[in-house]
Amino acid sequence: MTKDELANGFKELASNDVDGALALATGIFVGLVEACLAMNGEDPKREITIESGRQRDITLHEAE
Repeated sequence: MTKDELANGFKELASNDVDGALALATGIFVGLVEACLAMNGEDPKREITIESGRQRDITLHEAE
């Protein structure tokens, strides 16, 4: 699958199922962050804050 095919598929999903597209994007993002932390020997299950400068910060924590 090419990058364009993936992008087009995601756009189609988002146009038909916004909640599903957001859940998919969020799951991919959280999985990537946790994998990066684990590869660097850090605990991926701890609370994680991503400071984004002028944009909104993001905090990841275990679901309650």
